[in-house]
Amino acid sequence: MVPRTGLALTLTPTSSFEFQGSAPGPPQSRPISLRKANPTINGQHMADRAHILTQVLEHIEPFNKKGVEVTETTRFAQDLEWDSLTVLDFVANIEDEFDILIPMNLQAEIENVGQLADAIAKLAKD
Repeated sequence: MVPRTGLALTLTPTSSFEFQGSAPGPPQSRPISLRKANPTINGQHMADRAHILTQVLEHIEPFNKKGVEVTETTRFAQDLEWDSLTVLDFVANIEDEFDILIPMNLQAEIENVGQLADAIAKLAKD
């Protein structure tokens, strides 16, 4: 079990509980939207592959520590030499930017930038 920082919780056994004031009610909830109805970025439909590729290239730059020239055929593991933690951070940024979820089995199949752009375009349409 991995300890979490920033939270301390001490449990002590007691035989009864007393509430002072009123007991808290059930948590309030509201529906959330998991996907946008018509996903857009800056007013453009995300299905535009050229726009998707541009956005992906912009997201790669902060992670490109080796200064590799990035093209559609650039491979994440071999050319950019990303470790698993870098890949996880990058995928989280891409999922947030495009408002999609990339399944783990699909992540394993994506080896280069062009394949990622294609996958994003497909997921954005679904």
